[in-house]
Amino acid sequence: MQNNLHHAIQILSDLVAFPVLGGQSNLSILSHIEGILREKRVDYQLVFNEERTKASLHGRIGPAVDGGVILSGHTDVVPVAGQAWDTDPFTLIEKDGKLYARGSCDMKGFLACCLASIDLFKGTDLKRPVYFAFSYDEEIGCLAAPDLVKAINACYSEKPKYAIIGEPSRMQPIVGQKGICTIETTVHGSAGHSSRIRQEVSAIHVAAQLIGWIENKMESLIEAGQIDNRFHPNHSSLHVGIVQGGIASNVIAD
Repeated sequence: MQNNLHHAIQILSDLVAFPVLGGQSNLSILSHIEGILREKRVDYQLVFNEERTKASLHGRIGPAVDGGVILSGHTDVVPVAGQAWDTDPFTLIEKDGKLYARGSCDMKGFLACCLASIDLFKGTDLKRPVYFAFSYDEEIGCLAAPDLVKAINACYSEKPKYAIIGEPSRMQPIVGQKGICTIETTVHGSAGHSSRIRQEVSAIHVAAQLIGWIENKMESLIEAGQIDNRFHPNHSSLHVGIVQGGIASNVIAD
């Protein structure tokens, strides 16, 4: 077990050294993972995007029978720009018994554990298979997931029964998460000099009212009892993340 832990840490150290952010090509880190799979003689398939600049990976260890378990993770991480890192975020550092780097937890740590367990899986008389399913662009919307699911369904005649998504959860089981719906709204007004604010319509002012309405809507849903204590937070979260508009401080935004 201790040797397996050291192996996982070494793999993690290698994985975090690839600064692949969401939206960027992940072929560099994927090539490294492929090398491990080839060395361990694990059959796998790649699922490329249309431009062939990114790819997901899936593979199977064990018999081709129903009821297997998919171990799923993603190869991309969120940015580090503007963050107060005390160390190089793409170099694994151990401090006070914990491992620090961008992605050491979310979620290259899980990928490293999967890859370090190949010998264990292959050396066990598995009654049902274990699958790897590693994707890209998870951090910007799980963009690769639909094509990866289709590829897995098309590749294997048998059907897996479970999927373990190795997101950090403090070792507590999470059996579901809320989804996300992103809406882009354009507000149109009428341009004019800022002195004519009573004669024209400022798109920014109207948008501000809309933003206030959205926040009030969230509160009204909570007050009406639209909650589900299986989730945290236990209510729908409505929020505005990006606002753009206007060309100058003395021009009414249209």
